[in-house]
Amino acid sequence: MAREAESKQLLYAMTSGHVRPDSDIAGIGVVIKAARHHTLRKFTATAPTNDRVTAAYEAISAALREAREMGARALIVYTDCQPVVDQLSRTVTVDREQLARHLEARCLLNQFHRAEILLVSPERNEAAHALAVEALEHGAVGDLTRQLELPMVAAGTG
Repeated sequence: MAREAESKQLLYAMTSGHVRPDSDIAGIGVVIKAARHHTLRKFTATAPTNDRVTAAYEAISAALREAREMGARALIVYTDCQPVVDQLSRTVTVDREQLARHLEARCLLNQFHRAEILLVSPERNEAAHALAVEALEHGAVGDLTRQLELPMVAAGTG
């Protein structure tokens, strides 16, 4: 029984940020999945940037905030942006212009009992990337512009 309750507290997030050189807006896509990998929530948003790293940080932070709201105690976040993975794993120095976003993401990561940021191949991240492209093309504005919400069993507090 304890193992079942624990698995409901582990979530996975697939994240992607999409930018175009002719736009100052980035599209963000996030897919949150349960421990058994079925989709719990999808959402899109936009961010005022044309930098891919900034867009990836925004997508990761949005996924971390959403997973926390959903009651996750452990989270594995996948992103298709290698520089962000390197920065969050502390293998490279964070650029000055990314420092605030980096610190926000680290703060959000620290709110989980276990949290990891991992690189995912574009082939395995198609759903999140498609949402990011859709957000940019359709001009989604706001934090959670389109949300698919499925029922989730409440996580315990223990």
